[in-house]
Amino acid sequence: MTWWPPTSKKVAAMVPEADRLKLIGIELHSPGFWDFLGKLSPLEVLRQYLNDRHERQKDHEFRSPAETRKLDLENQSLELDIIERKIGILEHLGAKDRDLALLKEYLLAKSLRQLDPYQDQGLIFESEIVDPNIEKKKIA
Repeated sequence: MTWWPPTSKKVAAMVPEADRLKLIGIELHSPGFWDFLGKLSPLEVLRQYLNDRHERQKDHEFRSPAETRKLDLENQSLELDIIERKIGILEHLGAKDRDLALLKEYLLAKSLRQLDPYQDQGLIFESEIVDPNIEKKKIA
């Protein structure tokens, strides 16, 4: 059983009896009004709470996927930085490209394979290097 969101009974149990809203009486006049014990209008407090809650939910629904995506991208960036550092250390120690080929395949394959579903769905047709300093190569 989950504890969130709490049930109305659990919430009521957390509010001391002395602090609970009490309806003392209602006096209706044209156009009518409610008279409550206390300084603030409880109906206004309830209205404002519900409006604020709705805004928080909209914000959470928008922000949660965006934050998840941002964290995923940050983690991928960190992983690539670590891979780059590992390869740099090995190159500094004298490793050549042929020595690093298997290591690069092992370290980079996971990241590169994330592109597979997009290519399989037809979202990636071809790719090319657009840097003017590098010879253009097409990969199909």
